[in-house]
Amino acid sequence: QMVQRMLALQELYPDLVSLYHTQDKFSMPVAGECSEDTRGILKAGCKVWVLELGNRLVGNLDQKPQIFFSGALHGNERVGPTALLELATYMLGHYHHDLWLKHLLDTRLVVIMPAANAIGYFKNTREELTIDTNRDFAYDTSKSACMRSITARSVNEVWRK
Repeated sequence: QMVQRMLALQELYPDLVSLYHTQDKFSMPVAGECSEDTRGILKAGCKVWVLELGNRLVGNLDQKPQIFFSGALHGNERVGPTALLELATYMLGHYHHDLWLKHLLDTRLVVIMPAANAIGYFKNTREELTIDTNRDFAYDTSKSACMRSITARSVNEVWRK
């Protein structure tokens, strides 16, 4: 349902919404299979979806300050994806009626990764397979001990973009 809801937002607000997944945009592999495919395929690769909100008709999005929100870094943290999709729906639905939200989306790019740990969210487990994704960004470990998860690599690529 999460993917269908983001697709619906993109269709309703084409000038304000861009939707992609890190597997396509950054050539990321999937961490496993889940049933989130929009074509009804029961076993499809778990993709890390990114929803970008910002007025594409005003200014250059690449030069606007960015705000980043992520949910379900731990897959069993269930409220994050719901809260972020509700936030996106609220912001888009009130864009024409709330001057502050209009200003925000005209002058910023809001980047939302509702379920950073897609496979963990699907399986309702903390880890991505056997990796605690919140510990996969460590700055004080060897290179081989961090950025092992698709979650961490996806967040990193979105930040580097």
